[in-house]
Amino acid sequence: MQNKLDKTRAFFIKAWDLLLNVGFLLIIFLVAFFLFYKSDQAQDFIKAFVQEPNLYYEISVAILLFFWSYITWYSASVILEISKINLKFIQTEFYEKFCLLLSLVPSFILAGSLFVGKAWLHGIAALGIGLFSFFIFKWLNKKNNNRGLWPTWNAILKHNTNDKGEERTPLFIEEIKFILHYYNVRFYFVYIGAFFLVVLLLFCFPFTTIKLGRLLHPASVVILALTFFTYIFTVIFYLHDFRKRPFIIYIFIWLIFCSYLNDNSELKGLREFKGLKDYRLTPPIAFDKWYEYKSAQWKTKHDSLVTMPVIFIATQGGGIRGEIWTSEVLQSIEKTFPGFYDQVFCIGGASGGTVGALYYNLFMYDLKKNAPGNPKINFSNFQKFTSADCLSPVTASFAFGETIQKILPFPVASLDRSKIMMKAFSNSYNLNLSSHLADSSLLDIYYPNKDASFFNCDIPSIFVNGTLAETGQQVITSNLNISQSKNFEHDIDFFDKVRADISVSTASLNCMRFPFLFSGGLINKRIDITHTHKIGHIVDGGYRDNSGLQAMQSLITDLILNFKDKNVKPILIYLRNGGLEYESAKENEQKAITGFHDMLTPFSALFNINGTATPSLISIKMIEQLQKNYNISKLYYNQIWLKDTSIENEKFPLGLYISDTSCQKMRRRASNISTVNKGTFDTLSSFFNPIRKD
Repeated sequence: MQNKLDKTRAFFIKAWDLLLNVGFLLIIFLVAFFLFYKSDQAQDFIKAFVQEPNLYYEISVAILLFFWSYITWYSASVILEISKINLKFIQTEFYEKFCLLLSLVPSFILAGSLFVGKAWLHGIAALGIGLFSFFIFKWLNKKNNNRGLWPTWNAILKHNTNDKGEERTPLFIEEIKFILHYYNVRFYFVYIGAFFLVVLLLFCFPFTTIKLGRLLHPASVVILALTFFTYIFTVIFYLHDFRKRPFIIYIFIWLIFCSYLNDNSELKGLREFKGLKDYRLTPPIAFDKWYEYKSAQWKTKHDSLVTMPVIFIATQGGGIRGEIWTSEVLQSIEKTFPGFYDQVFCIGGASGGTVGALYYNLFMYDLKKNAPGNPKINFSNFQKFTSADCLSPVTASFAFGETIQKILPFPVASLDRSKIMMKAFSNSYNLNLSSHLADSSLLDIYYPNKDASFFNCDIPSIFVNGTLAETGQQVITSNLNISQSKNFEHDIDFFDKVRADISVSTASLNCMRFPFLFSGGLINKRIDITHTHKIGHIVDGGYRDNSGLQAMQSLITDLILNFKDKNVKPILIYLRNGGLEYESAKENEQKAITGFHDMLTPFSALFNINGTATPSLISIKMIEQLQKNYNISKLYYNQIWLKDTSIENEKFPLGLYISDTSCQKMRRRASNISTVNKGTFDTLSSFFNPIRKD
């Protein structure tokens, strides 16, 4: 009985030692499982595998999957065979078998996700790569033992014990000499390390990060990142000894120290306002100028008795899904009702939907100003821009560029993953439309001479809504000055604080900064010519209001008196691409969190509450009540919704990557506005289909 207890105790001791030393591999496997199984993005890239054959992409995934298995096997071998843990496992072949089994896990993870996505052939191929790797590594084990390329037991014992046979921690210089002495150990630490150093350096520069990221595609970038972190943690855990050389603690302390000095997320302006004077118009003044300009145009095409529509558009967040849905619906309406976009006074919202609105606005400006001399400025090329892969560059920057930034005690702006996203937008716009407007001034589009008297009424005003992480306030980036409006008194006017112009691509990041994937953008309030004050970090607008309706409600309220005595009809259109809390909260289908509820409940609340129910139910009623009080004609409210499962049982991903197949299905739905939302079609028909003047 005592013998069994001793064996059991010894087993648990060995298992604990094993977990302490290679437990990081299990954590990496869990992260990989989440990325390939639980995210919409993973299922969409699997869909691309199945429905959009791309031999280059498939080969790159296959090669990197083998490389991931190789580094996993090699890393486990380094930790279990030549570190001090080997002293506890000697006289058994457990470590060799365990390392070989670990090498199969990457292939099993990827194959499983492919099987779930019904990519049967690709899943079988992934399993084949895993089995091929297994036998290759088994052969390498035998070769290493026969040729003495790996340290012998006596060498390991001598390295890790003193003259009395007592366990010791080698000096750091002794560790380096030991690593360099044996070819296979040297190959792992030096040559493979040099390879990853080159990868790190390549992904330090925005241009190469964007180019290489898109060249590799999302799945390949994720696999390469997982392989990289496997190597990094292996080196750290090999050098770590909790009692004599707590390498992990040293690194942790250094990272904490650097975090106070290396915030590289500051939002840089193109140039400061002259004399720090804000020249933007307030909404009421801007509306009066816009109305004077538009009503003159309207009367040349319509009978004087025909009411002129004043259109406001709110866009729901939703990553690239929201971006594509917004731009496609706007183009579809404009194609169905020519002149529709000319009647839009303001458009805006949060996250991806507003990125679509911002760039569609830019495209329409480009179309009017530059299209005659540039044949590439057309909607077909704009569609290529909206569907461009942005996930790969951001993931690459997150894994490699940000890793370097974390260990530096000073900020390097080019290593900020959010700025990589910004440059990916502008790079794609320039590449597809041969236009550099994405990198140009946002305010110059509306105020060509930086003068309020030259207000551009040809395109709608824009509301780009973010959230200040430190206070939860809404941060609005707009060509309109809302800083003195009582209806926006609890919101932050971005330009009023920074007193500097920014590019269109920078503005796009003032609304879309997904949790964890992007960093918050540091806002510096301009006090005077030489002094600034850090007021906080701007994060995704969806934290505060994912619909954009709250800001539109405040804007319409601000203009209530401007509508009086004018033959206008305000119309609010909500471009929605996702669900609402109250619609998905069916009591009989909800399951309460059980295990680890204290830990999981806050995260569940964070990811499941998107702030759309409150504005959609309350804001519209508030507007209608205000109009009633001021005796103004009733607001037309219409919603154009992309239902997740409405097209061929399709579920569209929330993120930064979408397959061509999903993209085409969204475009088909948006192409006929009458079938998407008959109410919107009928409302617009009453304004845009009257008999024209001769």
